[in-house]
Amino acid sequence: RSEKGRRTALNLGGVSADEVRRGLAVGSPGVLFATRCLDARVRWKAGAERIRHGMRVRVAIGSADALGRMFLNDHDADLIQLRLDEPVACALGQPLIVRRHSPSDLLAGGRVTVPLAKPRRKSEKPASSGLEGLGLEQALVGAVRSAESGQPAEEACRMLGRTQRDLAPVFERLRKGGRLLGFADLWFTPETFEAASERFLATLRRLHQERPGAPAHPRERVAQLAGLPWAGRPLDRILAHLAEQGRVAVEGTSVRDPSFQIPLSARQRQFLYRIKAALDEEGVNVPSTLDLARKLAVPPQAVEEMLRIGVDRREVVRIGDGLHYTPEGLSRIQRAVREAFGTRPFSAGEFRDALGTSRKYAIPLLEHFDSVRFTVRRGDQRVVARAGE
Repeated sequence: RSEKGRRTALNLGGVSADEVRRGLAVGSPGVLFATRCLDARVRWKAGAERIRHGMRVRVAIGSADALGRMFLNDHDADLIQLRLDEPVACALGQPLIVRRHSPSDLLAGGRVTVPLAKPRRKSEKPASSGLEGLGLEQALVGAVRSAESGQPAEEACRMLGRTQRDLAPVFERLRKGGRLLGFADLWFTPETFEAASERFLATLRRLHQERPGAPAHPRERVAQLAGLPWAGRPLDRILAHLAEQGRVAVEGTSVRDPSFQIPLSARQRQFLYRIKAALDEEGVNVPSTLDLARKLAVPPQAVEEMLRIGVDRREVVRIGDGLHYTPEGLSRIQRAVREAFGTRPFSAGEFRDALGTSRKYAIPLLEHFDSVRFTVRRGDQRVVARAGE
C-alpha cells in the first residue's frame, strides 16, 4: 500500500525503461485522461500583472511541466482553459500551477474541473460552470440541463470527467427516479424535454399552416427547422414517446399534428362523399379500389388518392391489406357482433358466418377490433370486451 506523498515503485509488465519519461502517470480507466485541452478553476496570485487571453504559459500538473496557452472567460474570471502543446495525464480535481512562460512568474493555482474540455470562445458561457462541488447525481442533472436540445451521454461524461461506464448506473437511477429522460443516449431533464418538444411541435404546426395541402412533413426537416439536432435512433424514440402521448402522428419517415386535416375543395368533398357512400352500401364486404373506380367511373389513382386523404382526415379507416371502411360502417358491424354474440365467446368462423362474409374480410376485421380493444382474444376464441377491460 502506497501513502500519499511517498516514493513508490511499480512493476509494469511489457513497459521498458526507455518508454518511461517525466510526466507519465498510472491510473484507472475513467479516472485518468490523456488531454491537451482542460478547464480549471484557479485562484490568482495577488498582484499578478499582464494576464492576457491566449498568453503562453507553463503548467505544472502532476510531475509534468507542460507548455501551452491560457484562455480566459468573460462569464467567470476564475475559470480558465489550458490548451497544451503536448498531451498530459490529468484527473478531475487534480491540482495544478500556472506560471508565465518567460520569465516563469507564478500566475495562479487551482484544480481541474473538466479533464477533456472542448475549445471555446472567451465570450462563450461554459456549460460545466457551477457543477464543481456538487454531488455526482446533482452534477449529472446539471450537465444534462445545460443542453436545451438534449445532452449526449458522452458529452455529459466528458463534462464531469467520468466514463460512460462509470455513470451508466447513475443515469439509470436518475431515469427511474423521473429526474432524467433518455432516448438512445440523448438525455433531458423533464423541463428541457418539454421545452424542446414544444419547439418541434410548434414548428410542425407552422409547416401545416404554410403548406395545408401536405398531409405530413419529413421528421428530420421539422427537427432542423426547429433548431434541434435530432436524428437517427434518438429521434425515433423521441417521436415514439410523443406518439404515445398523442402529441404527434408518425407516418413512416414523416410526422403530422394529430389534429391536422387537409382542407378539401367542394369537388373533393363531393368525391369523398361518393366513395364513403359506395363503401357503406356494401356493408361488411367493402369493394376494392379497382371496384370503386369501376363503380364511380373514375381512374383508380384518383380513388387511391382520395382514400389516402380520407384516412388522413379520419373519415375512412384502412384495415389490413387494402380494405377500407367508414367509421360509421365499422360501428354498424360492431353492433351486429354484439347482437349476435353478446358476452359469449366466438371463433373466427362463427364471426364470419354471423356477418355473412369470407375470411378475406373477417380476419382483418377481427385483428382491427382486437387492436382497438373492441374484442379480446382468448386462445382461438374472442369475446366482446366489457367496459374497462
